[in-house]
Amino acid sequence: MRAGRSLPVESGLRSAGGLRTRCGLEGLRNRLFRSGVAVITIKPGFVDTPMTAEVPKNVLFASPRRVGRAIYRAIEARRSVVYIPWFWRPIMFLVTALPESIFQRLRL
Repeated sequence: MRAGRSLPVESGLRSAGGLRTRCGLEGLRNRLFRSGVAVITIKPGFVDTPMTAEVPKNVLFASPRRVGRAIYRAIEARRSVVYIPWFWRPIMFLVTALPESIFQRLRL
């Protein structure tokens, strides 16, 4: 399933778990819509936390403060899906739009 594709080849199981979570949230969001309950799927990129302390930082990393503000704005706006930081949305659109035959040849 292309929507569940992840960048590193080694993270196939993580991708499958993420796909299951995404589908579950979509179902819950649709089921609760008429009751006024908002269910938001938050897709954070790399966050500079103690868990990533040993990972070399680059422009793809966001501060916890920035991520928290973005989550707050998503809740206030009652968004369905939010990518944090915003630039992950077009990146992941391109990744999932690639034909699998091309994606398999990439060295990501």
